[in-house]
Amino acid sequence: MLAIVALAIHTVTINSVERDVIWIGTDGGGVSRFDPSVPSFMSLTTSDGLPDNRILEIAVAPDGSKIIAAESGVAVYSGP
Repeated sequence: MLAIVALAIHTVTINSVERDVIWIGTDGGGVSRFDPSVPSFMSLTTSDGLPDNRILEIAVAPDGSKIIAAESGVAVYSGP
């Protein structure tokens, strides 16, 4: 079982409606994006460009991109 080790919440506006999207970092499964209003999950791993699947921290930059600190490096994700 994977453990959650990092969380970030990004408020997005779609069609003039604000909603929170939750970014979840795990200790070996990469990062998952959960949108509770849909609901839907999307995951990112090393096959998507993360330097490592062991996530240490996730931060949302002012421009909305996600800065993902992994055990062996840092990645920036600017997708939804």
